[in-house]
Amino acid sequence: MTTAAGTDLRFSIGGRPVNQQDGDASAARTDRGLILIDREIELPAGAIRVAPLEETVQGTIVFPPSQWSGRPVNGLTLTIENGVVVEVSAESGLDAALAEMDSAGTPGRRFREFALGFNPLLAVPDRQPWVPYYGYGAGVVRLSLGDKLGTGRNRNRGLRSLETSSRTQQ
Repeated sequence: MTTAAGTDLRFSIGGRPVNQQDGDASAARTDRGLILIDREIELPAGAIRVAPLEETVQGTIVFPPSQWSGRPVNGLTLTIENGVVVEVSAESGLDAALAEMDSAGTPGRRFREFALGFNPLLAVPDRQPWVPYYGYGAGVVRLSLGDKLGTGRNRNRGLRSLETSSRTQQ
């Protein structure tokens, strides 16, 4: 995944299951579920989610203006090697980003999940394009840090997910 802002992230999913948040809340769907998140439906629907093979996640994530620990962070950049955040920098608000990551312990520096939104009715605002957890608008990419409890991998405790959503055109 690459963006004009400087994100360049690469990973492999191997045989990992891809969760489809398609709005189907039927018992048949949950019975077929392979991982915990297959047994839940997020509304509004419209995304796919997958936990990449941990050791394959490599690269840089550059965020749009975002909120960490409830405070604004601008120019946040994470460098990831083998699925682990090894470098963090920001134009402003670095302390807020680090505080939230540190609050999760070890999982707060591990890549958790990739999600891609398809819902055309969920618009991403042009100003402050930070999208909270349920923001799977068409073209929204959500990258998260934390443990992989819902995805069936690395069940260490800590913050389940640090939401790091951004628009793909950023």
